[in-house]
Amino acid sequence: MKNEINENKALSQTSVSKSAIFYTRPFKMYKYGRQVYDVKDNFVFEFEKGVSKELQQEVIFSLNALDNEPIKELKLSFLDAIEILNDGQKFICIRGWGNLTGTGGYNFKEDKAIKIQDDFKNWIIYKLSTPTT
Repeated sequence: MKNEINENKALSQTSVSKSAIFYTRPFKMYKYGRQVYDVKDNFVFEFEKGVSKELQQEVIFSLNALDNEPIKELKLSFLDAIEILNDGQKFICIRGWGNLTGTGGYNFKEDKAIKIQDDFKNWIIYKLSTPTT
């Protein structure tokens, strides 16, 4: 993993597939914990410790919205393949690698699983940062 933030990978310079993503909305969280699941109960990401419940709910609402409903106070970028940052601090960790690659899961080859996670990370940043035009 990189130890420094790659500032030139902010949303405006990130390629995003605006078509359907691998995971299926609506996303949900259970009463306890920071884990987020899709409608098929795939574990898709986790909020980092310290992210308020209110902001977590706002993010889930925005991701589930049909139109883009950006959260203005977020300043998103990414550190590496699975860490989304907010204002330079860890915010969301993309999860589900074992489910994507494991024999008890989808059993995808590594390159396909990497693409799914990269596309999902980029889609999250796009949805939370870019208003519908």
